[in-house]
Amino acid sequence: MWRTSTDVLQTWARIMMQLESLVGMGKVSRPGAWAFPDALEVGVQGGGVMTWTESKANVALFAITSSPLFLSNDVREGYVQPRVVSLVVNRAMLRVNQAYAQNFAGDRIWSGEVGKEIWAKPLTPAGPGATVAVVLFNRNGTTAQCNAATPIDAPCDDDPALAKAYAQEITLHFDLIAKWLLLAGAGLSGGESRGERALELSCDIADVFGGENATGEVSLGRVGNGSHTAMVPPHGVAFLLIGNCTQSSL
Repeated sequence: MWRTSTDVLQTWARIMMQLESLVGMGKVSRPGAWAFPDALEVGVQGGGVMTWTESKANVALFAITSSPLFLSNDVREGYVQPRVVSLVVNRAMLRVNQAYAQNFAGDRIWSGEVGKEIWAKPLTPAGPGATVAVVLFNRNGTTAQCNAATPIDAPCDDDPALAKAYAQEITLHFDLIAKWLLLAGAGLSGGESRGERALELSCDIADVFGGENATGEVSLGRVGNGSHTAMVPPHGVAFLLIGNCTQSSL
């Protein structure tokens, strides 16, 4: 592995600086040369620490970019919150982090106003049964201002009023990830493009952090309109698995 930026701190602004150092690394980072933005800051005490929502975003965004996952908090019993343990041992999250397919390690693939981003990573070869991990990220808004005097105090809880006020709808259009789901040219007729075919895709969707305290993935069912929309809290993510896609019956 190799470092992409300077030392991280437990503050949201510094973690975002580390995240930006990963942009463009999807085609560079690879087995034997993983891009490393420094350690996770989940559960680290201090001034201006992350909220629970921000902690999940830290893990999801580092996982989907194949970043080596290093803990920097005190993991002794009584010094770490049980929900932090659930978050960092989430098997679906670890699967996303460890997978490498189609010569792409994960990266930002779309951004829009205001502070809306989509990050994605193929987990399998393209074709029938292919799976792609996607993070819908709301970088915008304001969250609770937290200070943690001891490790067990981090992360702090989110402010429900702020979460509601600054949440944003983010839509994933399947044409953004169709190249990782569909074999090039497979099943296309006439002048039909891969993007046009993606508008007819029906896919299974799962929420990687869907279990209580982000313990594991939970199915969100099947979506057949060529897109999926989620309401994402400020500094939060919707961490999704998209797979088993077929052409919808029109």
